[in-house]
Amino acid sequence: MSNLNHSVYNKMKWRKIFVVIYFILPIAIILLFHKEIFTISVEAKDWSIYYRLFWCFACGLLGFNILNIKLIIRDLKQKKDEIDPKWTYSIFYPIIIAVTSTIPFFIFNIWANRLLTLFFAGAGSFSFFLGYYVDSFYNIF
Repeated sequence: MSNLNHSVYNKMKWRKIFVVIYFILPIAIILLFHKEIFTISVEAKDWSIYYRLFWCFACGLLGFNILNIKLIIRDLKQKKDEIDPKWTYSIFYPIIIAVTSTIPFFIFNIWANRLLTLFFAGAGSFSFFLGYYVDSFYNIF
């Protein structure tokens, strides 16, 4: 770490803090709402199905966390850091992940509402995929 200048080291420190936060936050969400998330209710009028959005959000955060770890390793090898993680990791990325996690929630809630195993596997993996490729959305649009 002595080869890195002070500003790059400070940014790396913040990114490592956000890795810990984004690892603890999805686990806390799932542990806090596990009864509501895994309730077997298939009626659209029942509000408990909207707790499954937390499942999608938690999986998206885990995917983003894997991306963040990969970027930290890459930037440590190149001895540089290009972004300021305080603003982007605390406001920008959580909003994008929250918005993109609604996509698999609604798709799999309509398509696989009767098969809850398919919902949790499909929506969770699709949310994880969207969280991992959240930086690629700039290239798509």
